[in-house]
Amino acid sequence: MAGSLELVFNKRRIGLIVNAAMRILLAIATFLVYPSAAQAQLKVIISGGFSTSYEQLLPEFESSTGITVTTLSGASQERARRP
Repeated sequence: MAGSLELVFNKRRIGLIVNAAMRILLAIATFLVYPSAAQAQLKVIISGGFSTSYEQLLPEFESSTGITVTTLSGASQERARRP
């Protein structure tokens, strides 16, 4: 009885592994067929206090990761509190 139960669990485990592998292969195939789907995009909202450092790091980040970054500027909390 214990042997057959163990066999059922092993078959289920193998089925889950095969299912996961098929999903990974499908994702890779999708990215190869539709390369635009593989391009990552990032939207950043930043306050003025960080903009100098951010602008220095952004080109290296985009070139090393291939992620396109869209930057939006917002007021810092200190500026927002002032009348």
